[in-house]
Amino acid sequence: MKVTQPLVDHIIKQDEKYGYEILQDQLSAKAEVHKSKREQHSNAASTLKDVLPPSLAHAMDLSQEKGASTWLSVLPLEEYGFALHKGAFRDALALRYGWSPANAAPLNCACGTLFSVEHVLSCPKGGYPSIRHNEIRDLTAALLSEVCHNVSTEPHLQPMTGEVMSGLSANIQDGA
Repeated sequence: MKVTQPLVDHIIKQDEKYGYEILQDQLSAKAEVHKSKREQHSNAASTLKDVLPPSLAHAMDLSQEKGASTWLSVLPLEEYGFALHKGAFRDALALRYGWSPANAAPLNCACGTLFSVEHVLSCPKGGYPSIRHNEIRDLTAALLSEVCHNVSTEPHLQPMTGEVMSGLSANIQDGA
């Protein structure tokens, strides 16, 4: 009603000129309506966040970040790894909303800790940090190879064959 009120007043007066002032009144009224709706939504979100468990509140914060939904609108180009099959898409949605993926996961991680999505994405023994690192490494190498010569990735570590390490913090396991 606020937005159309200047036009209603103009019609009631039977004024034939639609002036710049009326347009400005409409635009300012429209801006006020948008501002009040944003405030209402912000208040509702903060009220909701107060009653949510911490994990869901964190998921809500992440989903509101700029660019959080761009993966849904990317063209599914196979050559860049953007094409998701049905199961991967469902799993991605589940991860986005903090749900467990539909495909049954093991009860325990490789390190012995109880399986959870948060733990698996950060456990050094589970492999996901290494997978993420390797994907970034390979993408960087592929992009650099388009403009530079002799680009190579880091080699795999060779297994220990009887070497003795003197430091207490030295990790001598294969692949460490």
